Amino acid sequence: ERARGALTLPGGFVEPGEDAEVALRREVREETGLEIDRLRYVAALPNLYPYRGVVYPTLDLVFAARVCGGSERRDAGEVSEIEWWRPGEVPLASIAFPSLAEALRRHVASTLTDGRRSPG
Repeated sequence: ERARGALTLPGGFVEPGEDAEVALRREVREETGLEIDRLRYVAALPNLYPYRGVVYPTLDLVFAARVCGGSERRDAGEVSEIEWWRPGEVPLASIAFPSLAEALRRHVASTLTDGRRSPG
């Protein structure tokens, strides 16, 4: 609810016994129908996640990735629409969570300074 109408990245929670990369692939598949590979760590940033009247401290693990398969479809219960943006063109003020805006800022800065192209 807190992010309704704002931009965010696909993702969710890591299940017990699951590693972060497996969780990322699962969450992206569940929310968008897409398969990803070439995961590259971007940042791990603290966040506050309000849920049912309780604010939980969380750690957002952010990765860049490449779409390698699947077919785009959104999980209507969690995603209102899927939009594609070039990383450097995303309006950071429109990102729902400050931690994700900061991670995207770092991702864009790193691709500009190290000469690599963004994988997605």
